[in-house]
Amino acid sequence: MTKNKNLDIRIYKKALINYKHQIWKIIPLYEAGNEHIDSYIESISGEIFGMESYIIELPYGYWYVRVLNTLERLEKKPYAKEDFKKVRKEVLKMVNLIDKELEHLKGVWAWVNINII
Repeated sequence: MTKNKNLDIRIYKKALINYKHQIWKIIPLYEAGNEHIDSYIESISGEIFGMESYIIELPYGYWYVRVLNTLERLEKKPYAKEDFKKVRKEVLKMVNLIDKELEHLKGVWAWVNINII
């Protein structure tokens, strides 16, 4: 049984800031040649994807689709050490998308519907 419940928009904003920090960490992991970077990216994707199961309507869902698609591409495509510029560009793109979402939410003091299962 699914119940509707409201989620304070401040929690949504905090989640976005957390995702932004997690995505930034891809750069040093990539630079270091960390062998667990794929599972790290998969973990971030899973967290962001899971957001949809709680929030019925994302206030501005454009960032959501773009970031998930980019993370999926980074996870599936093994980049060589020489491809650092490409990886950095993708990370910056995702961070900018989240920043734009946060900018849209400035001054918004509403509630977001979520599902409680």
